[in-house]
Amino acid sequence: MTEGKAGRWKSFAALSLLLSGSAVLTFIFGADIIVSGEAPTDSVQGQIFLTEHLSEFRIVYGVFFAMGAAALIAAVIQLFRFRQAPILAVIALLVAIPVTLMGGWMNYVMGRVAGSNEQVAGWNGVTAPDMSFNIVDGESFRLSDLRGTRVLINHWATWCLPCRAELPGLIEIVEETSRDNVMLIGMSIEEANVVRKGAAELGINYPLAVLSREEFDALAGPFNIVPFLPTSFLIDRNGVIQKIHIGVVTHDDLVEMLLEGHDYQGAPKAPPV
Repeated sequence: MTEGKAGRWKSFAALSLLLSGSAVLTFIFGADIIVSGEAPTDSVQGQIFLTEHLSEFRIVYGVFFAMGAAALIAAVIQLFRFRQAPILAVIALLVAIPVTLMGGWMNYVMGRVAGSNEQVAGWNGVTAPDMSFNIVDGESFRLSDLRGTRVLINHWATWCLPCRAELPGLIEIVEETSRDNVMLIGMSIEEANVVRKGAAELGINYPLAVLSREEFDALAGPFNIVPFLPTSFLIDRNGVIQKIHIGVVTHDDLVEMLLEGHDYQGAPKAPPV
Protein backbone atom coordinates (compact mmCIF):
# COMPACT_ATOMS: atom_id res chain seq x y z
CA MET A 1 0.00 0.00 0.00
CA THR A 2 1.31 3.48 -0.80
CA GLU A 3 1.82 6.03 1.95
CA GLY A 4 -0.83 8.26 0.41
CA LYS A 5 -3.41 5.49 0.38
CA ALA A 6 -2.65 4.55 3.98
CA GLY A 7 -3.16 8.14 4.97
CA ARG A 8 -6.53 8.22 3.27
CA TRP A 9 -8.02 5.30 5.21
CA LYS A 10 -6.59 6.70 8.44
CA SER A 11 -8.26 10.01 7.66
CA PHE A 12 -11.64 8.35 7.07
CA ALA A 13 -11.38 6.37 10.31
CA ALA A 14 -10.47 9.47 12.27
CA LEU A 15 -13.22 11.47 10.57
CA SER A 16 -15.84 8.86 11.43
CA LEU A 17 -14.92 8.77 15.10
CA LEU A 18 -14.63 12.56 15.24
CA LEU A 19 -18.10 13.02 13.72
CA SER A 20 -19.66 10.47 16.09
CA GLY A 21 -18.08 12.18 19.08
CA SER A 22 -19.14 15.60 17.82
CA ALA A 23 -22.71 14.34 17.36
CA VAL A 24 -22.89 13.12 20.95
CA LEU A 25 -21.44 16.41 22.25
CA THR A 26 -23.91 18.36 20.11
CA PHE A 27 -26.77 16.37 21.60
CA ILE A 28 -25.57 16.83 25.19
CA PHE A 29 -24.62 20.50 25.05
CA GLY A 30 -27.41 21.46 22.64
CA ALA A 31 -30.05 20.03 24.96
CA ASP A 32 -28.32 21.66 27.93
CA ILE A 33 -28.42 25.08 26.24
CA ILE A 34 -32.14 24.70 25.49
CA VAL A 35 -32.87 23.68 29.07
CA SER A 36 -30.56 26.39 30.51
CA GLY A 37 -31.61 26.03 34.11
CA GLU A 38 -35.25 25.20 33.37
CA ALA A 39 -34.85 21.43 33.70
CA PRO A 40 -38.27 19.79 34.11
CA THR A 41 -38.68 17.88 37.36
CA ASP A 42 -41.18 15.23 36.28
CA SER A 43 -42.72 13.57 33.21
CA VAL A 44 -45.58 16.08 33.03
CA GLN A 45 -43.29 19.09 32.98
CA GLY A 46 -40.95 17.24 30.64
CA GLN A 47 -43.62 16.81 27.96
CA ILE A 48 -44.76 20.42 28.35
CA PHE A 49 -41.18 21.66 28.04
CA LEU A 50 -40.54 19.53 24.94
CA THR A 51 -43.70 20.86 23.27
CA GLU A 52 -42.79 24.49 24.02
CA HIS A 53 -39.24 24.08 22.66
CA LEU A 54 -40.02 21.73 19.78
CA SER A 55 -38.31 23.79 17.08
CA GLU A 56 -35.07 24.10 19.07
CA PHE A 57 -34.94 20.38 19.79
CA ARG A 58 -35.57 19.60 16.11
CA ILE A 59 -32.47 21.64 15.18
CA VAL A 60 -30.32 19.83 17.74
CA TYR A 61 -31.61 16.40 16.70
CA GLY A 62 -31.20 17.29 13.04
CA VAL A 63 -27.52 18.18 13.50
CA PHE A 64 -27.07 15.06 15.67
CA PHE A 65 -28.50 12.85 12.92
CA ALA A 66 -26.54 14.54 10.12
CA MET A 67 -23.25 14.08 11.97
CA GLY A 68 -24.10 10.47 12.78
CA ALA A 69 -24.99 9.73 9.15
CA ALA A 70 -21.75 11.32 7.94
CA ALA A 71 -19.80 9.27 10.49
CA LEU A 72 -21.50 6.11 9.28
CA ILE A 73 -20.66 6.88 5.64
CA ALA A 74 -17.03 7.61 6.54
CA ALA A 75 -16.75 4.33 8.47
CA VAL A 76 -18.27 2.34 5.61
CA ILE A 77 -15.89 3.95 3.09
CA GLN A 78 -12.92 3.23 5.33
CA LEU A 79 -13.94 -0.41 5.80
CA PHE A 80 -15.13 -1.39 2.33
CA ARG A 81 -13.27 0.99 0.02
CA PHE A 82 -9.77 0.87 1.51
CA ARG A 83 -10.19 -2.43 3.40
CA GLN A 84 -7.57 -1.64 5.98
CA ALA A 85 -7.42 -1.71 9.80
CA PRO A 86 -10.58 -3.82 10.23
CA ILE A 87 -10.61 -3.47 14.02
CA LEU A 88 -10.55 0.33 13.82
CA ALA A 89 -13.17 0.22 11.07
CA VAL A 90 -15.49 -1.96 13.14
CA ILE A 91 -15.09 0.33 16.15
CA ALA A 92 -15.96 3.36 14.03
CA LEU A 93 -18.93 1.50 12.57
CA LEU A 94 -20.23 0.35 15.96
CA VAL A 95 -20.08 3.93 17.25
CA ALA A 96 -21.66 5.47 14.16
CA ILE A 97 -24.58 3.05 13.79
CA PRO A 98 -26.32 3.75 17.16
CA VAL A 99 -25.68 7.48 16.81
CA THR A 100 -27.31 7.48 13.37
CA LEU A 101 -30.26 5.31 14.45
CA MET A 102 -30.87 7.38 17.57
CA GLY A 103 -30.69 10.63 15.62
CA GLY A 104 -32.99 9.29 12.92
CA TRP A 105 -35.56 8.10 15.45
CA MET A 106 -35.52 11.43 17.30
CA ASN A 107 -35.99 13.33 14.05
CA TYR A 108 -38.87 11.03 13.09
CA VAL A 109 -40.59 11.55 16.45
CA MET A 110 -40.12 15.33 16.41
CA GLY A 111 -41.30 15.47 12.82
CA ARG A 112 -44.49 13.58 13.68
CA VAL A 113 -45.20 15.92 16.60
CA ALA A 114 -44.60 19.02 14.48
CA GLY A 115 -46.63 17.63 11.59
CA SER A 116 -49.51 16.69 13.84
CA ASN A 117 -49.50 20.12 15.48
CA GLU A 118 -49.80 21.73 12.04
CA GLN A 119 -52.44 19.23 10.93
CA VAL A 120 -54.74 19.67 13.92
CA ALA A 121 -54.32 23.45 14.12
CA GLY A 122 -56.63 23.85 11.13
CA TRP A 123 -59.49 22.24 13.05
CA ASN A 124 -59.72 24.94 15.71
CA GLY A 125 -62.99 26.78 15.17
CA VAL A 126 -64.55 23.95 13.13
CA THR A 127 -67.77 22.23 14.20
CA ALA A 128 -66.76 18.86 15.62
CA PRO A 129 -67.80 15.83 13.54
CA ASP A 130 -70.36 13.75 15.39
CA MET A 131 -69.24 10.48 16.92
CA SER A 132 -70.54 7.75 19.20
CA PHE A 133 -69.08 6.84 22.60
CA ASN A 134 -69.26 3.21 23.76
CA ILE A 135 -68.93 3.71 27.50
CA VAL A 136 -67.50 0.95 29.68
CA ASP A 137 -70.25 -0.17 32.09
CA GLY A 138 -72.53 2.60 30.86
CA GLU A 139 -74.93 3.65 28.15
CA SER A 140 -73.63 4.77 24.78
CA PHE A 141 -74.29 8.31 23.60
CA ARG A 142 -73.26 10.66 20.81
CA LEU A 143 -71.21 13.82 20.90
CA SER A 144 -74.17 15.76 19.50
CA ASP A 145 -76.15 14.75 22.60
CA LEU A 146 -73.80 16.92 24.70
CA ARG A 147 -74.60 20.29 23.11
CA GLY A 148 -74.81 22.92 25.83
CA THR A 149 -71.91 21.30 27.72
CA ARG A 150 -68.19 21.91 27.41
CA VAL A 151 -66.62 18.57 26.46
CA LEU A 152 -63.05 17.35 26.81
CA ILE A 153 -62.25 14.14 24.91
CA ASN A 154 -59.00 12.68 26.25
CA HIS A 155 -57.27 9.94 24.26
CA TRP A 156 -55.27 7.81 26.70
CA ALA A 157 -54.14 4.28 27.60
CA THR A 158 -53.61 2.45 30.87
CA TRP A 159 -49.97 1.68 29.92
CA CYS A 160 -49.16 5.30 28.99
CA LEU A 161 -47.03 6.89 31.75
CA PRO A 162 -47.68 10.52 30.70
CA CYS A 163 -51.41 9.67 30.67
CA ARG A 164 -51.16 8.40 34.22
CA ALA A 165 -49.17 11.50 35.21
CA GLU A 166 -51.96 13.85 34.09
CA LEU A 167 -54.78 11.81 35.69
CA PRO A 168 -54.76 13.63 39.07
CA GLY A 169 -55.52 16.90 37.29
CA LEU A 170 -58.33 15.33 35.26
CA ILE A 171 -59.85 13.69 38.33
CA GLU A 172 -59.62 16.93 40.29
CA ILE A 173 -61.28 19.04 37.60
CA VAL A 174 -64.20 16.59 37.49
CA GLU A 175 -64.61 16.93 41.26
CA GLU A 176 -64.63 20.71 40.92
CA THR A 177 -67.30 20.90 38.23
CA SER A 178 -70.81 19.74 37.45
CA ARG A 179 -71.39 17.23 34.67
CA ASP A 180 -74.13 19.55 33.39
CA ASN A 181 -71.47 22.16 32.63
CA VAL A 182 -68.39 20.06 31.85
CA MET A 183 -68.13 16.52 30.48
CA LEU A 184 -64.78 14.76 30.41
CA ILE A 185 -64.57 11.53 28.39
CA GLY A 186 -61.57 9.23 28.25
CA MET A 187 -61.09 7.23 25.03
CA SER A 188 -58.91 4.17 24.56
CA ILE A 189 -58.43 1.45 21.95
CA GLU A 190 -57.69 -1.09 24.69
CA GLU A 191 -60.00 -3.93 25.65
CA ALA A 192 -62.93 -2.99 27.89
CA ASN A 193 -61.78 -5.24 30.74
CA VAL A 194 -58.31 -3.63 30.68
CA VAL A 195 -59.81 -0.14 30.83
CA ARG A 196 -62.25 -1.21 33.55
CA LYS A 197 -59.42 -2.59 35.71
CA GLY A 198 -57.25 0.47 35.12
CA ALA A 199 -60.08 2.84 36.03
CA ALA A 200 -60.61 1.02 39.33
CA GLU A 201 -56.89 1.05 40.18
CA LEU A 202 -56.42 4.71 39.24
CA GLY A 203 -59.64 6.06 40.73
CA ILE A 204 -60.93 7.56 37.47
CA ASN A 205 -64.24 9.36 38.08
CA TYR A 206 -65.39 10.17 34.53
CA PRO A 207 -66.83 8.10 31.64
CA LEU A 208 -64.40 5.95 29.69
CA ALA A 209 -65.13 4.93 26.12
CA VAL A 210 -63.50 2.08 24.23
CA LEU A 211 -63.21 1.42 20.52
CA SER A 212 -61.31 -0.95 18.29
CA ARG A 213 -58.37 0.11 16.18
CA GLU A 214 -60.57 -0.14 13.09
CA GLU A 215 -63.20 2.09 14.71
CA PHE A 216 -60.53 4.60 15.67
CA ASP A 217 -59.14 4.72 12.12
CA ALA A 218 -62.68 5.28 10.82
CA LEU A 219 -63.27 8.33 13.03
CA ALA A 220 -63.70 11.63 11.20
CA GLY A 221 -60.81 14.08 11.43
CA PRO A 222 -59.40 15.33 13.65
CA PHE A 223 -60.35 12.65 16.18
CA ASN A 224 -58.12 10.09 14.51
CA ILE A 225 -55.09 12.41 14.45
CA VAL A 226 -53.46 11.12 17.62
CA PRO A 227 -49.74 10.56 17.03
CA PHE A 228 -48.97 10.48 20.73
CA LEU A 229 -50.77 9.91 23.99
CA PRO A 230 -52.28 11.73 25.69
CA THR A 231 -54.12 14.00 23.25
CA SER A 232 -57.14 16.07 24.29
CA PHE A 233 -59.92 17.74 22.27
CA LEU A 234 -61.84 20.67 23.78
CA ILE A 235 -65.32 21.22 22.33
CA ASP A 236 -67.45 24.17 23.39
CA ARG A 237 -71.15 24.31 24.22
CA ASN A 238 -72.04 24.86 20.57
CA GLY A 239 -70.13 21.81 19.39
CA VAL A 240 -67.17 23.78 18.00
CA ILE A 241 -63.60 22.55 18.47
CA GLN A 242 -61.77 25.17 20.51
CA LYS A 243 -58.45 23.50 21.14
CA ILE A 244 -56.53 20.31 20.42
CA HIS A 245 -53.78 19.65 22.93
CA ILE A 246 -51.13 17.05 22.06
CA GLY A 247 -49.31 15.92 25.20
CA VAL A 248 -49.88 16.20 28.92
CA VAL A 249 -52.51 18.68 30.10
CA THR A 250 -52.13 20.13 33.60
CA HIS A 251 -54.81 21.09 36.10
CA ASP A 252 -54.12 24.78 35.41
CA ASP A 253 -54.60 24.12 31.69
CA LEU A 254 -57.92 22.42 32.43
CA VAL A 255 -59.13 25.32 34.57
CA GLU A 256 -58.29 27.75 31.78
CA MET A 257 -59.84 25.58 29.08
CA LEU A 258 -62.98 24.34 30.84
CA LEU A 259 -63.83 26.86 33.55
CA GLU A 260 -62.43 30.21 32.47
CA GLY A 261 -62.64 29.88 28.69
CA HIS A 262 -65.43 31.27 26.52
CA ASP A 263 -67.20 29.57 23.67
CA TYR A 264 -65.89 30.09 20.15
CA GLN A 265 -66.86 33.52 18.84
CA GLY A 266 -68.27 33.96 15.36
CA ALA A 267 -69.40 31.50 12.73
CA PRO A 268 -67.62 28.12 12.69
CA LYS A 269 -64.96 27.66 10.05
CA ALA A 270 -65.06 25.12 7.26
CA PRO A 271 -63.15 21.86 7.88
CA PRO A 272 -59.62 21.86 6.47
CA VAL A 273 -59.15 20.06 3.18
